[in-house]
Amino acid sequence: MKNHDDEIDFSTQEALELERLEIEESQARTSDDWFTLGINAFLHGAFQKAIDCFDHVLDLDPKNARAYANRGDVHYECGEYDEALNDYEMAVFCGSQEAVSLRDELKAEIALLKKRTQKENDI
Repeated sequence: MKNHDDEIDFSTQEALELERLEIEESQARTSDDWFTLGINAFLHGAFQKAIDCFDHVLDLDPKNARAYANRGDVHYECGEYDEALNDYEMAVFCGSQEAVSLRDELKAEIALLKKRTQKENDI
């Protein structure tokens, strides 16, 4: 006859072991692995997971312009325009010429949103 406490202990130990294995697997991934996971998460609409993956890329490779630009795309899709703009700025700073147009388009869009908001507040 099993003791209920033994089952709880085993489940807790099993959960801790799984967590340890996930951490080890996470640490073994390269920035390219994290980048690919981020792209896949973004394409499947898992936006927070995508941001987390691009964060890992940037932890491993702080000057990765593609990671900044793609994380900016995720923030843009979430309506987080300030965060998107910051990421596009960092991508430009890291040498991405493609991010220049993304940054400039977003700046123009933010300016239009501010004008609309101001007009609505004036009414």
